[in-house]
Amino acid sequence: MNLRGMRVTKINVDFRLVLVLDSDWEIALEAPASLSHGTVHSNPSVLLKRESQDVAPALALFGAKILSAVAFKSGTLHLVADTGHH
Repeated sequence: MNLRGMRVTKINVDFRLVLVLDSDWEIALEAPASLSHGTVHSNPSVLLKRESQDVAPALALFGAKILSAVAFKSGTLHLVADTGHH
């Protein structure tokens, strides 16, 4: 499924961080994830740790439109949002 153009309509936190997209799709993050904005040189990434519910920076993704989503064989997912976050 292509996630391009979908918006983050809800963010849930329980034992995982879940980005709920329109069209009833969800991206569930069950491992620590890093969130960056802009370039790595201008803004270092922030580690989102769902086990300690230290995910407040992820709120910046609310309402964001997904520009690209690439899943790698290693299990890594790379998302780019129209807000400049990735």
